[in-house]
Amino acid sequence: MVYTGSVATGAIFRADLTTGKGALLVQPHAGRVATGLLLDDRADLLFAAGGPTGMAFVYDARTGADVAAIQLTTATPTFINDEVIVGDTAFFTDSMRPVLYRVALGRNGRPSSNATVTEIPLGGDSPSSPAARSTPTASSRSTVAAP
Repeated sequence: MVYTGSVATGAIFRADLTTGKGALLVQPHAGRVATGLLLDDRADLLFAAGGPTGMAFVYDARTGADVAAIQLTTATPTFINDEVIVGDTAFFTDSMRPVLYRVALGRNGRPSSNATVTEIPLGGDSPSSPAARSTPTASSRSTVAAP
């Protein structure tokens, strides 16, 4: 399966690459954006970075139902771009700020209804650090967990 998100509406399209058939999994939501997507097949959850909304969204990967909407930041400018899951934690990048956002996940892989968000400053020569940025918008775009 492949998933692709809409920056304009937050809708998410799911397609089977073998058959070429697909359909909307997540219907458009007013005020939502779906940039980086991550399927956590342990819990059948689809995580979506919310771009300029400062939010992350979590959907049931089978039905497209809302599971969680998490406010990561209210700072501006912001652009929540990507995510990675490491064990029982989801980390989200902010392409406009030198930080990662940490969200603890429960044993079932789901964020709690009152999920605590921890902002982790990035320093040194990270792509988001002020010293490393060549323009105000050049910063972290993607995140990968290493073993």
